[in-house]
Amino acid sequence: QEIGNLFGLGYSSISRRVTIMKSKISKEEEMNKRLEEIKCRVKEWRVALGIPLAVAAVSSFVPV
Repeated sequence: QEIGNLFGLGYSSISRRVTIMKSKISKEEEMNKRLEEIKCRVKEWRVALGIPLAVAAVSSFVPV
């Protein structure tokens, strides 16, 4: 809902886009590879900044 508010979109619009992206990520190896690189960098930044890893928003958005 917070993401929708930022972009002026409703919950269902965001939900549909999340579903589409999950499908693309699972089918396209290059996209999956890029996502894993991003997740790795986010994890490194969180550790460097002292932010607990258990509160990772990224892991709730994409399949692990």
